[in-house]
Amino acid sequence: MSNKQFRTITRYIHLGVAVLFLVYFYIPSGNSEEVFNIIRIFAIPVVSLTGIALWQQPKLLKLIRR
Repeated sequence: MSNKQFRTITRYIHLGVAVLFLVYFYIPSGNSEEVFNIIRIFAIPVVSLTGIALWQQPKLLKLIRR
């Protein structure tokens, strides 16, 4: 996987999951318990991990290639 492919895939995942935050915070019907559980269990860890991956991309790719 090239650097550009890795960054593009990670960026799309990061932005796609961030849309869940927008739904939860800005749409009144998004404040249900099910949406809260999805945000808490899935979205927060994914956004955090993809953000760190984008930030530390060279080091992460070096570890993956080993």
